[in-house]
Amino acid sequence: MKVTCLLGSPRKNGNSTLLARKLCDTLEHAGAEIHYYELNKMNYRGCQACDVCQKQKRNCILRDDLAEVFETVQDSDVVIFASPVYFGDVSAQLKGYIDRSRCFIDRSADGGKNSRLKPGIKFAMILTQAAPEGYYQGIHYEYERLFQVFTEDMHLIQVPGVLREKEILNRPEFLRQAEDIAKKLLRWNSSI
Repeated sequence: MKVTCLLGSPRKNGNSTLLARKLCDTLEHAGAEIHYYELNKMNYRGCQACDVCQKQKRNCILRDDLAEVFETVQDSDVVIFASPVYFGDVSAQLKGYIDRSRCFIDRSADGGKNSRLKPGIKFAMILTQAAPEGYYQGIHYEYERLFQVFTEDMHLIQVPGVLREKEILNRPEFLRQAEDIAKKLLRWNSSI
């Protein structure tokens, strides 16, 4: 199983990063190949709306640090998105990747939207926030709807009330949830 983990936090030990690493450690222990990308350390631009990816049915033509990420994602069985919630949405670092990932959509196929990613690809989204439970619940649903073109299987962990670095380590229920999602993904992979 090949896994790409996109870390959208600017903090090296941010809560979303640590939770994503917990999920990936469980997968790696079972033999998965993990590729981490710390988006905050990468140099890339936002989508330029040139539409070359659509016209030529190819990955984004911008030659920046996301070029390697797109190649890795295209060959992955699982993609994990991890981000703190900033001002009601995912971080700018992750949003920049998401905007550019439109290159994986083939809008010309059958008059609808078809994915250029592996059939059966799975997604997991990890969101951490300082706000209490009940805030920003809509973020996941918006991305779940957006990502329907890529996957029918998206898992969510949304952790409220964590602000300080490493605070997630004091929330064992969410660490267990990360392990549980990893086990579900492993069961799916072994059934292929």
